[in-house]
Amino acid sequence: MNFKNQVTLGIFKIAWTIPRFTPEFLQRGLYWFIATIGWIVRTPGVKRLQFNMSRVSGENYWSIRTVSLTWRALHSYFKYWQQLFAMQEKDEKYVLNQALTENKEVLDVALSRKKGALIVATHSGNWDLAGAWLGITYKNVVTVAEKLEPRELFDLFIKARKRFNLTIYPHTSKESIIETLQNELSQNSIVGLVADRTLSSRGVPVTLFGYACKLPAGPYAIAQLHSLEIIPGAIWFEGVKTRMKLFPPIATSGKSAEEVMQEVADVFQEMSSLHPENWHMFQQVWPDHPKKWGGR
Repeated sequence: MNFKNQVTLGIFKIAWTIPRFTPEFLQRGLYWFIATIGWIVRTPGVKRLQFNMSRVSGENYWSIRTVSLTWRALHSYFKYWQQLFAMQEKDEKYVLNQALTENKEVLDVALSRKKGALIVATHSGNWDLAGAWLGITYKNVVTVAEKLEPRELFDLFIKARKRFNLTIYPHTSKESIIETLQNELSQNSIVGLVADRTLSSRGVPVTLFGYACKLPAGPYAIAQLHSLEIIPGAIWFEGVKTRMKLFPPIATSGKSAEEVMQEVADVFQEMSSLHPENWHMFQQVWPDHPKKWGGR
């Protein structure tokens, strides 16, 4: 393990330890302070976040609204991290109390068909708490995560989420992960995927906030292979609690990938417009993202 990975692992181990001996109000203050430092330093991730917020707001990069949304989104993101680490000292009752859900019946209907259910969402709010609620309520919940280095760090995240009945698979090749998720769906599991950006140059062309970009093709491919509808979900903070809303399923039969994923993008746009500060997108989404603001 190189020095950088050792430092990264050490920082995360400390972060997981803090909730054991620190009152929650102090934890919140600490992460607010860290978010503020990130705002001042203006890392490439913060610059990308601000550009993404400018697309959401429909205003220029340095408008008051865009800057305000970026500040709030950055602090919302660190609220997510504070809650994620704190959750490891909590029980299932805490998770059920913190989660506010809408349209749960959409998921119940899908599972009643015994073919599993496919939920797609954005990197928003506390998606880990939403996943924990699903795991506690339905038991068989799986997702895919980008493989982290060092491996020990990735294993820490897997262990933390396993407490709440979440199974995490590392993102490997497209073919192998689709096969794995197909096997899970055949056991009537819930597959939850964050699908607001693609990890490769491949993807499905869509329009988001009036500009061309790509969303991952995986959800469409899985839905087609398993004859499933896609259930869009939205997650956002309401104070310290997390709300998850499920939308009417999107039919995939007889539709192209572009048609289906555009419907997904439309839901993402609707919810990101209503709760923009909850969209924690620090990566490039649109290909015309300027280099001076963190674009490639």
